[in-house]
Amino acid sequence: MEERLYNVSLTGAYDRPSSKRAKYAVNTLRSFVLKHMKSKNMNVSEMVNKLIWSRSISKPPRHIKIKTIKKDDVVYILLPDEKLKGEPTKDKKAQEKDKKKADEAKKKAEESKKKKEAKKPKEEPGNKTAQEKDNKPN
Repeated sequence: MEERLYNVSLTGAYDRPSSKRAKYAVNTLRSFVLKHMKSKNMNVSEMVNKLIWSRSISKPPRHIKIKTIKKDDVVYILLPDEKLKGEPTKDKKAQEKDKKKADEAKKKAEESKKKKEAKKPKEEPGNKTAQEKDNKPN
């Protein structure tokens, strides 16, 4: 799996009629990726497409930052902060470690609650605390 970051210039789209600029910008992006990643099979993410078309067909962005991932001769075009669908965020061992840490933290919290409860004096219904004795009406 090969991953690269690019800043693609889409200014050539502004040489086209205003009713065809966003479509030309997408084609420019595809040709740029074809040239640099050397694969005809590509998948433009929905977020990238929405970014290009966000200001309507006549005003696409002048340039766009993208992340390309080449996996099994297919190039995925994503935004830099976007993740590939189906890509695991962590391996199983890391997930197990995180789960163990969370369980240990819960156990410590429960133990500290038990210690605090053991330190508190138990109140009986007949006994009044010092505050209740001070606040009694005369």
